[in-house]
Amino acid sequence: MAEQFGQQGFHLWQLAQGIDDRRVVPDREAKSISHETTFETDICEIETLRSWLLHLTEQVAHRLRRQDLRGTTIQIKVRYGDFHTITRAQTLPQPTNSTQVLWESASRLLTERLSNRPLQIRLLGIGVSGFDTQGNRALSLFPDEECETQARLDAAVDGIRERFGRDHLNRGSDLSRDGRPIEGGKELP
Repeated sequence: MAEQFGQQGFHLWQLAQGIDDRRVVPDREAKSISHETTFETDICEIETLRSWLLHLTEQVAHRLRRQDLRGTTIQIKVRYGDFHTITRAQTLPQPTNSTQVLWESASRLLTERLSNRPLQIRLLGIGVSGFDTQGNRALSLFPDEECETQARLDAAVDGIRERFGRDHLNRGSDLSRDGRPIEGGKELP
């Protein structure tokens, strides 16, 4: 390699052998947090899709809270059975990591902003970006009781799931999922 390509060839040979003395930078600031699932068969029922979207939203919201992040842009990703993929996004007025707020926005995107083509969905995902990196949290003279209640609910759900596992606490709409996701090539229960 060195004879053919000079010093660059030697460097490429070293990389091919797993020899690399460059410094590893393992962490970088996340620009978005997302989660998606691929279905074994296309899903055509909107309520089943909404149920899966809630499941995915809960996972993303939990990861946001665990990393103490709040985002303003919610995006859904839909891949049809013919592999045509579309995304739809909405920007919120305030950064959030509330499961309920994220779910309401994502659900609206799913039910109101998809194209008019027949539902035959192979992949569904949600992502959140536009993080509040300054730590600016809007303070109010009159706290929003609904937001405070949702924050306490999210904290309780997170605590129960961290202690006992994800499958020990589900929302009622989670029970209507009849498809099974495939993640990492493995069907989940």
